[in-house]
Amino acid sequence: VSRDWSSDVCSSDLAAARALFAEKGITIVEDIQGDPADSTGFAKTTILDLLTKYPKGQLDGIWVAWDASALGAYQATVQAGRTEVKVVGVDGQDFARAEIKKEGSNWVATVRQDWAGIANKALADIDAYLNGGAAPAAVVVVPGELVTAANA
Repeated sequence: VSRDWSSDVCSSDLAAARALFAEKGITIVEDIQGDPADSTGFAKTTILDLLTKYPKGQLDGIWVAWDASALGAYQATVQAGRTEVKVVGVDGQDFARAEIKKEGSNWVATVRQDWAGIANKALADIDAYLNGGAAPAAVVVVPGELVTAANA
């Protein structure tokens, strides 16, 4: 698995993602810091290079921390004829859903983040804390929605 991290991902997020991938038996071959100014173009160029570096059979998938970069990764796999490499993004953007929906697409999933739920949970935790409650946990999980071809 290769992935492209946006510049705003903090080290605890990276460590948590690494731990989760390891727990699931996924081997990370490279971590790549993205370029938020041109996330799609940067990802496309970078993944084209990775597809050359890792020939067929050495790379199963690419996880990307946001859909704009996942689009570049997806474009690279198509351009290189490496559609055996699956692409997964995060955000649930409309363009991602459209590509995931296409029959035979190797962009197989994205995760739609529940922004309203995230905001509501943050406000509830802050309110509780400011009104004498305990400090919230260091990591607060608000589930997202896995979007695949079945529900795109």
